[in-house]
Amino acid sequence: MKKEEITLQDIYDFIDCKYGPDDIIPESKKSIIEHLDLLDKIRSMHLRIDQYGCEDHIINHLITVEGFSRYLAKKYYNQSLEFFYCDNEISKSAWRNIIADKMERGINAAIMAAKDTKDFVAATKLWAEVAKIRELDKQDPPQLNTDAAGKMFAIYTYDPKLLGLDTIQDKNLVKQFIDNLENVTEREKQLAYQEAMLEPLKLFPEKHEDVRKSD
Repeated sequence: MKKEEITLQDIYDFIDCKYGPDDIIPESKKSIIEHLDLLDKIRSMHLRIDQYGCEDHIINHLITVEGFSRYLAKKYYNQSLEFFYCDNEISKSAWRNIIADKMERGINAAIMAAKDTKDFVAATKLWAEVAKIRELDKQDPPQLNTDAAGKMFAIYTYDPKLLGLDTIQDKNLVKQFIDNLENVTEREKQLAYQEAMLEPLKLFPEKHEDVRKSD
């Protein structure tokens, strides 16, 4: 497998194989080991702010020293950050971790270099900013019950508002209409009152309460 064809999924699949120190790694997989070494090297460069500074400096190093094209240098840089910080194309989650990691290193350096209590307090206050970047100040999203995922459930209601429907405007007119119905028993009128929301309705009445049952 050519190095430029290696994807993050290829790396994850290789790691899942869990080769031991005594295992013979197939020749076709050795390029992945070399690629992992490269990604680790790029990550180390990314962390050495004093020497490489930023993304542009790292990419220029990969072009001039390693001999990669700009396209491949950019691709490997992104792969390295994604592999070590998250799971997909440098997502917001990955960037949050990257920035927080840089800030933590800077805070630790500031604490070590503090000359007095004032400097120390100023440096430690920055931890609150790291917490915000990592979204530690936000509540965790609700966890989905995997056992219930995809299952259908029913909602029973006689309230038209819950279904986005219009409600009865003139209840007296509806009651009058029901009262004037001919050849209708009192049980049937009672059911009509309930279903028109003129009286409380039990969705699951007991047998002796069910007005649908005949006298």
